[in-house]
Amino acid sequence: MYKQLKKQLDEKRIIDRTIEELTDRIEFIIHKKLGLKGSSYSDIKIEMIGVTDDKYLQAFAKVENLDKDREQLIEEKKIIDDFINDVYKSINNMNNLELNVFKCRYMLGLSNKDTAERLSFSIQRIKQINKEIIQKLKD
Repeated sequence: MYKQLKKQLDEKRIIDRTIEELTDRIEFIIHKKLGLKGSSYSDIKIEMIGVTDDKYLQAFAKVENLDKDREQLIEEKKIIDDFINDVYKSINNMNNLELNVFKCRYMLGLSNKDTAERLSFSIQRIKQINKEIIQKLKD
């Protein structure tokens, strides 16, 4: 669970940066290469109807491809956000002890032994609490 949660959070950060970079590139092409005032593919699509200049068509096609990539990343980000929101909802249903074990095990990546030492409990108790956490994450 720790690795999955960490991977999802890392991917979300990468996707956010990539979406921002694609948006900046789209705006740059629209403003500098096409000389239009829109800031997205949908803004300029109507303005490009009837344009036959090859230079503009190539730039418009590039904007269209970048926009498709951006839209796919936004959909992927939504899936990750849903996963993270489910984890947060599960966290809200945990008591303080479960939250402490969750933090140690799934956010810090500590073993049962390290978690037990850190929280001053037996390894068996940490395993029991961990089972309860896993059950709450499944619900």
